[in-house]
Amino acid sequence: MTLVAKSSGYDVKKEAADGFVKRGEEVTFTITTTFPSFTVADSEDNTFKIIDTPTGLDIQEITSVKIGDTSLKANEDYTTNKADDGKYTIEFTKNTIGTSNTNAGKKVEVQYKAIVTSEEGYTNTANTSRNETEMGKTEVKGYTGTITLTKYAEDGKTILKGAEFKLYKATKDKVKEENSGVSALRFIKLGDGIYKLALADNEATSTDTLVAVNGTLTVKGLDEGTYWFEETKAPEGYSINVDGASATIKESKDKNVTVPTSLKDTKLSALPSTGGIGTTIFTIAGCLIMVTAAGLFFASRKRTNK
Repeated sequence: MTLVAKSSGYDVKKEAADGFVKRGEEVTFTITTTFPSFTVADSEDNTFKIIDTPTGLDIQEITSVKIGDTSLKANEDYTTNKADDGKYTIEFTKNTIGTSNTNAGKKVEVQYKAIVTSEEGYTNTANTSRNETEMGKTEVKGYTGTITLTKYAEDGKTILKGAEFKLYKATKDKVKEENSGVSALRFIKLGDGIYKLALADNEATSTDTLVAVNGTLTVKGLDEGTYWFEETKAPEGYSINVDGASATIKESKDKNVTVPTSLKDTKLSALPSTGGIGTTIFTIAGCLIMVTAAGLFFASRKRTNK
């Protein structure tokens, strides 16, 4: 995306290496702009900054800063500051600004890495500032995927509550391969039946067991690909559906994506309830047969004794 600066004619461009992401993914961003010229070239008050304002991102490190083909050195040619709200500022030093507009008009390129922290995607705004006046501004957005699973009885209408699942980013066949090495994804619970993909450092607070408390599951913060739900516990009175449920998320360049899927369970065969006629008649018949047999036995013995 590109936005022409309001007053100076300078452009600011920003690109993301990936625009459809999962929560926890590391993304490389590139900011490209032009080094400004200063009206008073030798003023000690001249400043030039690039300010990055991320939403749903945590900037990790600057990997490269260049003017033209020249790589700059941190602390010597530029300094960085990360505010408590995540806003990241790169300020070029007096050494780089110089006193004679030496770098004016040259291409400036900054690359850095950031971790996606939001299950709803990210928004990232970059602007440049010359002598505390904004020169140009641009924004990039990243999107994520969500899967919703609904658990039904055989009729496909009755919603069943309480089933438990594990979710894999793979097909069922791949998961079930011997020594496949595919592990269930881990999640943070947001509410009953609602989960977001866990970050790498969330091990202690995350889970790989997803509970469809009210008969539905919503899993957020996923990227594109095929996913498979393995049912590990069926609702009471029903059998586990060993086929599980699959869903495929396709990348979008302009919106978050939600994909629905569903799964049916079969009711377990049940004995007739206590007090019903089902087993009683067989019990009575069995007792009558035993009494009759005993009577015949004793009658036979009585005749023999005579």
